[in-house]
Parts: sequence; C-alpha cells; structure tokens
Amino acid sequence: MEPISITLAGAIAGPAFAFLFGRLTRLLDNRVSKADANALELEAEEIETPEVVQGVLQPLRVDEDQLERRLDELEELAGRLGVYDRNPDRIQSEDDKLLENMGRLRNHLECIYGQRITFVGERRPISGSRVDQSVDVVEGDMTGIDGKSVRGAHVTQRSQHIPAGGKVIGIRADEV
Repeated sequence: MEPISITLAGAIAGPAFAFLFGRLTRLLDNRVSKADANALELEAEEIETPEVVQGVLQPLRVDEDQLERRLDELEELAGRLGVYDRNPDRIQSEDDKLLENMGRLRNHLECIYGQRITFVGERRPISGSRVDQSVDVVEGDMTGIDGKSVRGAHVTQRSQHIPAGGKVIGIRADEV
C-alpha cells in the first residue's frame, strides 16, 4: 500500500484529500445492507473527474463485497481523517501520517470501485478502468474489456486451463 506521493505538488493536497474523503463519506452514508444490495441492481455513479485526478475516472460502481470486507478500516479512517475535514488548514503535503492514511484510503477505494485513482504529479499509472480476472477453467468466453470509448484500461487475466472452444480476450475496443 503506497502513500499518496504529492509532495512535489503540495497545492493539490487539499483537493486530493477532499476528493478521497468525500468518496469515503459517500460510501459510508449510502451503505446498504447485504439483503438490499442483493435485491437491487446498484447503478454506477457518473462523476466528473476532478482536475486533481490524472486520467479519466469511469462511472463509479461499488463492489459491495469489497466494501463489506473493508468496512471496519474505512470507519477507522473516517475517524482518523475527520479532524482534517473539520480543520482543512491542517492539510499539509508534508504531513506523513496524513499522506499514509490518504494512501490507505485510496487503496480501499481503488478496490471498491475497481479502478486506479492517480493524482496529478504522482509517478504511477493514470486513473481509469481496471479489470482483474482469475479463473481456473475458461470453457466459454472471458473478456476483460469490450468497449466503445473506454479511455484508459488495465487488464489482468489469469486462467489455469483453456480447453478447445474457450476464448480469452484482454481488450476488444472501439477506442481505448
């Protein structure tokens, strides 16, 4: 888990924090019970990618299982980061503990939303779609991204065995 590395561009610490903490509070406030989640087809949230984010975020779809697994730590991070939300003047790019907690939060959000979140000035792949698939046997088709204007992608596919007739496609795209 990497800390947020925005020390070169300290001016973005506040907006980066606001984005991450805003996503955290939205997740915690809008949490639904497992029974409700199974009864609903949860729709992806269309958001405009903030200027502080490098790349383009796809609509945010919550992986309820990931959210449930990470809930205790998300609530802990909400407590630790809440002081910065209430006192934005304390947000400093030199605050190692803040950057570490923002990095932890980002890691959770990337797993929950299934896409990378990279801030301007960081040396890591840009924000956007991410697909990770791992199966034992592919008997039909396994497709990572099939697209129409994806704008950024990261596909990792693993399979143990692909018998005759099985097909694995990483990306098939009209624009990516």
